[in-house]
Amino acid sequence: TTTTTTTKKQFKSKWLMRGDKVADTENPKMARNVKVCWSKCEEKLTCNFISWSKKSKKCTLFKTYKGGKKKNGCFSGPIPDQTTTMQETTTCSSPALRKNWKLVGKIVKTIRGVRKAADCWGKCRANNKCVFFTWKKNSGKCVLLESFTSGKRKTGFVSGMLTSCD
Repeated sequence: TTTTTTTKKQFKSKWLMRGDKVADTENPKMARNVKVCWSKCEEKLTCNFISWSKKSKKCTLFKTYKGGKKKNGCFSGPIPDQTTTMQETTTCSSPALRKNWKLVGKIVKTIRGVRKAADCWGKCRANNKCVFFTWKKNSGKCVLLESFTSGKRKTGFVSGMLTSCD
């Protein structure tokens, strides 16, 4: 029996993505459109996301997604959701946490009284719908997210996502 999962890639217009760039290739590359840019990403094992500029035709390959900003003429994606496949070489000893960063998105569950960001990460790992999380330090509020729509700098928050080895 063979199972095939098809995921529609969601690219966001007027959005300039931020993240860790793919290091083992020329970056940015030139591409005539978003589809060509994405195909260049698919050729690299460490590439998970792209940003493409309509004006300059520059295609930037990213291994991680760390939010972004509005920018006319740019397209970025795929915007992470629970079906986005993440291909990344990483060590699994500890979560990748981003301090002073708040994610907003589709909430799976809110848990109060969580003492540490790493504990919130553990709650996310234990929930099969959770892919991202945000923890608020002063209240101990842990929000488990299925997907996120935006991220922003916010003092006192810690956010993260599950990696492929979680």
